[in-house]
Amino acid sequence: MVGYLNDFNIVEYYDNGLRGGGANSLKFWLMPFMCFVLYGFPFPQTMLSSYITVFSRFAAPASFILCGFFVLPTDREIRLQKLGRALRRSAGFFFSLFVVYLTVNIIYLQVRHVYWVPEVLRTRILFNFFVLNMWPFSATGSSIWFIQSLFYAYAVLLIADKLNLLRFYKVFMAILFAVMLLSGELAGVIGLESFTGYPFIPGGAVTRALPYLLLGMFIRENAATFLKPGKLVYFLLIIAGFALAYGEVMFLGVTGYYVYSGHLLGLGLVAAALCCWALSLPRSIDSFSAMHGRSYSKRIYAIAPLAAFTLMVIAGLFGDEGNFLIGNILGIAVYLLSLLLTYDIKLLLFSLQMKKVEAEEALTAEEDDGSYPPAEPETAE
Repeated sequence: MVGYLNDFNIVEYYDNGLRGGGANSLKFWLMPFMCFVLYGFPFPQTMLSSYITVFSRFAAPASFILCGFFVLPTDREIRLQKLGRALRRSAGFFFSLFVVYLTVNIIYLQVRHVYWVPEVLRTRILFNFFVLNMWPFSATGSSIWFIQSLFYAYAVLLIADKLNLLRFYKVFMAILFAVMLLSGELAGVIGLESFTGYPFIPGGAVTRALPYLLLGMFIRENAATFLKPGKLVYFLLIIAGFALAYGEVMFLGVTGYYVYSGHLLGLGLVAAALCCWALSLPRSIDSFSAMHGRSYSKRIYAIAPLAAFTLMVIAGLFGDEGNFLIGNILGIAVYLLSLLLTYDIKLLLFSLQMKKVEAEEALTAEEDDGSYPPAEPETAE
């Protein structure tokens, strides 16, 4: 069944710890936009493609908002438990990807006979990675900033909540959004480079994850209000957000202050409206994206950098023509390849699960000595 629930039921539904089909669907459909941000929309030399690539940056804030909505409920005891679990999961995911991406980059550089150690171990590079979440290698792995900043943000929020500081979260959220805008969209206006050495600060734990996680908490706290308006209102807010983002880019470009488009306020509005729309449909469970969006999005995120690296290596074998062809379609090619590999991995895991069930069936049949039929295996979701 697909439809809006009344205010009380929506709040009760999520407070009971249930996940929403609408949120899962949104996670699934955010992934191609993540790929466009990282690898470009097809035919990147065109003006239209450039704008679509910039406007695709709403995907990361939307992902953070959803995380905040589900991990930061109003009940403090439940919130502490959720934060602890989220911190452990994000830490494990981050360190796993770190090892994989680092290994691939080192092998690639060794094959190309590039001596990378002195460059990567410079103090500035280490600061950029550990503090600003900027990946130091160029071959693959630049998207690791997202899970790294999420891991950092969960750690900060858990400590803050243990100290009972999240009762002031609205103040922190306002400050963090101000820092985000001043270090990104308005960095050229305030002359950030003149006193920091950085023309702008890219998305990270402080400038992206924390403010949008807290926005997700704010939406959760006021779910009866934010999940009420209806799809027409959400649609108009999304259009208004894109229009505002376009106006921001044009204004900064005309005035000569355009240095970065990752923190556009309009795209934050788009992300918030999309999330509220998705969360207002908690029982949208009759689609592939609603049923598998959560697991698919995580796997596509992990696989995409490796898929891009593989495609570029293959393209390089065909010289300039291969690089030109793949370069023009890299974003969509990476998404489709990652989606295909994710589907294959799901099939493999399902096959292994069924083999385990069959083995248990055979063992049960031997123990029963043929007196009773073996138990039916559980239906795999």
